[in-house]
Amino acid sequence: MHKKNSIKLILENATKINQKYMLVKQSSLQRAANSHEWKKATQDFHDSYDQLAFPGGLDHALDALKKNDPATIDHAILYLEADPYFYRSGYIKQKIIRLLKQSTLSPHHILQLQAVLIANIQRGGRSREYCRLAKKIQTPVFIERLQEIMRTAKHEQIIEWVKVMLAVILG
Repeated sequence: MHKKNSIKLILENATKINQKYMLVKQSSLQRAANSHEWKKATQDFHDSYDQLAFPGGLDHALDALKKNDPATIDHAILYLEADPYFYRSGYIKQKIIRLLKQSTLSPHHILQLQAVLIANIQRGGRSREYCRLAKKIQTPVFIERLQEIMRTAKHEQIIEWVKVMLAVILG
């Protein structure tokens, strides 16, 4: 699947999960009066979560990443690039990052992941897992890029987070 289409699908699925989750929350407020609607919304949420959380199914993807499947590595990197936000998406990203750290990454994968980490920093993301991944995929060019961001960033939060990432990489 084309990169733009994959990212679009990931983000559309995140929207669907958020909608289903909101239905669960809304119906839970009326649970005493209408438990059928709440049960239906909850069942629908749980039944669709695995397929919507990651293209092709979250459980399948995590198993394939454990087996170092190159196509799944590609999809996992696109997933991190898309950076979807929904119920438990942060935990999913952490699992993916942990598995990517154990994977055999091509030079192209490393460049893609470095771009993902830089984009994450620039939008204010702060995750120790991203720092640990940075340590695995470090290159002199990446370290120079981080140092450049630290010198030129206008927001103190970005500067501080780059310092943390560099400390993990160089520490």
